[in-house]
Amino acid sequence: MKTDPPGAMSVALDASAGTSISSAIAAGTIGTFLEWYDFFIYGTAAALIFGKLFFPTFSPLAGILASYATYALGFGVRPIGALIFSHLGDKIGRRPVMITTLLMMGLSTALIGLLPTYNAIGIWAPILLLVLRTLQGFGTGAEYSGALTMVTEFGRKRTGFFGAFPPMTADLAILVSSGVFVLVGSFMSSDQFMAWGWRIPFLLAVVGLGVGQYLRLRVGETPDFQELLEQERPTRIPLQEVIQDQPKIVLIGMGVSLLITAGYLYQVWSLTYLTVTLHMPRTIALNSVIISAAIGACSSLIFGALSDKLGWRPVMLFGAIFSLVAPFPFFWLLGTRDPATIYLALTVALVFGQRPVYAVQPKLYHSLFPARLRFTGIALSREIVQALVAGTLPFIATALVAIFAGSYVPVAILMTILAVLTTIALIAAPSEPAV
Repeated sequence: MKTDPPGAMSVALDASAGTSISSAIAAGTIGTFLEWYDFFIYGTAAALIFGKLFFPTFSPLAGILASYATYALGFGVRPIGALIFSHLGDKIGRRPVMITTLLMMGLSTALIGLLPTYNAIGIWAPILLLVLRTLQGFGTGAEYSGALTMVTEFGRKRTGFFGAFPPMTADLAILVSSGVFVLVGSFMSSDQFMAWGWRIPFLLAVVGLGVGQYLRLRVGETPDFQELLEQERPTRIPLQEVIQDQPKIVLIGMGVSLLITAGYLYQVWSLTYLTVTLHMPRTIALNSVIISAAIGACSSLIFGALSDKLGWRPVMLFGAIFSLVAPFPFFWLLGTRDPATIYLALTVALVFGQRPVYAVQPKLYHSLFPARLRFTGIALSREIVQALVAGTLPFIATALVAIFAGSYVPVAILMTILAVLTTIALIAAPSEPAV
């Protein structure tokens, strides 16, 4: 990747229709916010209520597993959406693809909020839930990869700091989605919440959709893609070139994503573990996610800025190594059933284990792939792992705890293995940026 000549920033602004970095961050992260808001309200609902609403004929455990299966389905289709939309993103531009994916996500999420339940339409309820979950995952597949591409290409002088905005926004989305569930539940009885209150968080996605489309329609194309157009260098088949010319880089990118998938165990599956296995109140489980997400959002920007000074490798390795030793103490602390200790456990595990890797991942990915292949390379590295690992982790963890009579040990071992694999990938990653 070539270095920017003097005056490159002014040229970039001209090439991208006067788009400032603040406008680019707003346009990129609004989709990230909606993406993670959509997925975490679905994950929260899957953990707490969907088993009863859409799979009432199942046993409680089977209902939760069925809910997590629909959760996993959304991840399963993500690679398909990612590869289709990232191909277009490297061919025709980042902007039109980002507008399309946002529309798919927002509409499918809002429609989930309008679905009749099993008691109203029988088997069609879970079928329609699966259809909308599939559409949600299809649009989400390229959304986050596109946001990373857009933000780092506009903020290429400080890819660590500016690249940390999408991860930070993901934490804010978790904070808001969990907060909405707590707020809605606090103003109504449990029966009212189960009858219609759960729909409100899903319907609120329409607001994010409207704001996001407004912002994205006003932003220009990224400077890097503008340069490709001027040089007539967009790749004809980006996926083919990435796989043929950079298979090792793709594997490294996938390895870096493995540790991040454990975040779904901390922030989604832990709701089930706390409420079902440890019999803690739902409010304590949701509060733990809210507190950890709020602090995690701030820490993402700190780690991102730190990576611009120290480089991505030491910051990310710190998080990966911390994650090697965190799982067992994490579960020990949860086992105290003390609310303050539970809040501390989740916050420390996320802030010092997950966030140094997650927040700095955009900087690393920007370095791994040249501009002509960046959208596709990031999508390929992330979304296959998301489909195969992240989407199935809550299901697997629930099943493991049930099989081993409530023991957390198999889940803790699984978390540790993910951290080991990411550590290896970080050590193997090249230091020099791609060209």
